[in-house]
Amino acid sequence: MTRSPRKKLVINADDAGIDEHVDACILKSAREGLLSSASVIVNGKTAPTFVPSAKSLGIGLGLHFNITEGLPTSSEASSLTSGDGQFCGPKDEVWQNACQGFLDPLALRAEIKAQWQALLQLGAKPSHIDSHNHVHLYPCVLSAILDVLPKTKPLHIRIPFETSCPKDKRPPFPNPHLTQKEMRRRIEDAGHFACQEFVGFQFSVTQEEESISALGTTNATTCEWMVHPGRREKSTFTASKDRQCELDFLTGDSLKDLIESWNLDVVPFGELS
Repeated sequence: MTRSPRKKLVINADDAGIDEHVDACILKSAREGLLSSASVIVNGKTAPTFVPSAKSLGIGLGLHFNITEGLPTSSEASSLTSGDGQFCGPKDEVWQNACQGFLDPLALRAEIKAQWQALLQLGAKPSHIDSHNHVHLYPCVLSAILDVLPKTKPLHIRIPFETSCPKDKRPPFPNPHLTQKEMRRRIEDAGHFACQEFVGFQFSVTQEEESISALGTTNATTCEWMVHPGRREKSTFTASKDRQCELDFLTGDSLKDLIESWNLDVVPFGELS
């Protein structure tokens, strides 16, 4: 009996570079578990120390484009900030601004370019881009990203739609935002790509096998599993005990057997095509 071809899974941690504890948990998830990739917030306070540590472990790196907290990287992005010079968070306000067309496209392009260059200057060779609080679901942000990204090689761009996740466990993105089909079309037309399957929303609420069971049943040959190991006292999400539970699951003894039983090879985004 011929076994079906092995599928490729990227286990990607968001929010790298934002906090010492988060960084430590991401690095531990790679050393003791299967985590293969991380998305870096380059205006985070610990990004300069995280990148070399991640490189030493062979973690694939990408940009976690951020316009919802902290200071901008570009001097041309002041229209994206409030009176104190910080980005105009919280995320709900940024989502609404995107919906209503209040995000300056020139400022977006300047900030994306500056954050991408900052990641390169830290020594990363980025293979992917996604966004803090999934702001690239909105047409103005995704268009700016696609305009600015280098055309020299295909990059992975996240499509954050988890079709197997119950509606009450998905983030409440306000409309109008791009559909899954439209995001994929725009990404591929620009010469980039996205995984065929995405999970992570349900797992962020309930850290158990059932939350990622779609990885075991999918016909997709490429999958992304988004994770957030490591607590920080900043919001109800990042301060939740669920972040510690994510770390425990990712470094637990049973995960490797589970991934093997699902016929998955864990790789960084750079090994996808």
